[in-house]
Amino acid sequence: MVPSAELRVFQPLAAFPAEEQAHWERYILGGGMIRPPRPVYRQRTTSRRLGFLVPAAGEGAHVKLVEGQYYLCPLRTRMRVLAGLLAFREAAPFEGSEAFIPREEAKRASKELGRLRRRNPGHIACVMQSTWHVPVRWFVLFDDDERRIVERDGRRALLLPEVATDHGWDDEQMLKTACEKAGLRSDAWQDPRTTRHVFRTVRFGGPASCGN
Repeated sequence: MVPSAELRVFQPLAAFPAEEQAHWERYILGGGMIRPPRPVYRQRTTSRRLGFLVPAAGEGAHVKLVEGQYYLCPLRTRMRVLAGLLAFREAAPFEGSEAFIPREEAKRASKELGRLRRRNPGHIACVMQSTWHVPVRWFVLFDDDERRIVERDGRRALLLPEVATDHGWDDEQMLKTACEKAGLRSDAWQDPRTTRHVFRTVRFGGPASCGN
């Protein structure tokens, strides 16, 4: 699998429609929070003998308990995979890329995605992925003092605020962990040769919500 970064958007359990809220309540009570979801895929072969992975397990969610309130980030993997297939087909990123998603597969994906959206008109993607890097535009969602990058001798590491919050770290522990993630000594952040970056951005609009 290609390494990728994820941006997850969580919503309060109470924000979901009644039927879906009941579904997620059963999911939490059934141990969904204790056992983090791990996507399961199966290989599918196109008519041109090219293979790609498709979801093969039920839909789960990432769950957080903050100050006694549950927050969820539904995976909606099937919907994201179908949308990704169509986006790849439309973008045609390199010559011959259309062979990876033949026309008939694209039509099938488009029809299935349409059915999913008609059946669940309120469902949108709450997980965004980016291969090999963390897009700078993602930092718009966070306050200035929550953005940290440590860099030295060509090595760098980035930590988003959710990591520190989950582990109860203070600023010093977060910097130590970022150094270790970059393959440096844990106290390298104190070395004058080490560069620490804090992103400053302008926030547009109100609080972040799930994006397409």
